[in-house]
Amino acid sequence: MGLYEMAQRDFAKFSSDTVSGPAKAITFTAPNNGPVVVANGICTKHHNSLNEEGKQVNAKKASITITEALLTAQSYPVRIKGEVNLTNHKVSWMDSTGTVNTYMIREWYPDESLGEITCILGDFE
Repeated sequence: MGLYEMAQRDFAKFSSDTVSGPAKAITFTAPNNGPVVVANGICTKHHNSLNEEGKQVNAKKASITITEALLTAQSYPVRIKGEVNLTNHKVSWMDSTGTVNTYMIREWYPDESLGEITCILGDFE
């Protein structure tokens, strides 16, 4: 096993471990009545950001990081014509207050070396 394969395996294990790691169950919903799946990943939601002048402000930021293989193993549609495309996909998870929040995936950043995707989220209205 090469270095990349070891890194992929280690990241997948770390990012999906809900027992001793930081992962949480995330529900993914594809657009147009597409499939709904649950996969473990890393979730962040905080209220610390910078404004246009570089000053710290109270603004909600949410993101997730997921191993792509966890989604494709459940036949979840991650790619269109070979490229990651999560337009109009929704995600939800329970935060530290016990509230389940739903978000739209606004931006996605696949790392095709490690096999993971980081998604920047926006409120679902």
